[in-house]
Amino acid sequence: MTHKISLLIRADIDLDAIELVVTGCLTEQSVTALLEQIARARMLDPASPIRVDLTGAQHIEPRAVDVLHEHAARDPLTHRRALRVDLPEELPACPLESPVLPATSPRRVLPAPARPAREHRAAAGG
Repeated sequence: MTHKISLLIRADIDLDAIELVVTGCLTEQSVTALLEQIARARMLDPASPIRVDLTGAQHIEPRAVDVLHEHAARDPLTHRRALRVDLPEELPACPLESPVLPATSPRRVLPAPARPAREHRAAAGG
């Protein structure tokens, strides 16, 4: 099975937020593509908070979540604007391997944007 990550990036200027919605598989290999898109999102507006929504991912490896948290701890802009990672209550495991794993932090939900957002799709294999 090939693990692929799929990202939808929403930048809503009126709400002063950038959201990365992840579907597909977030693995130790594909997290690099996600980190690259987080960096691109920062370039859109360095002052905006960034929310990474993993609640719709098909498969999440715990090590990939650890890498995201490590990145957030090292992100020089985190002290001004947050990099927020929203996880499902249980990490979905690869359907070919094992059952679900408990998440390392609770799911947090932001309100839906009030206006349509500009969208940019990015996809990478992993």
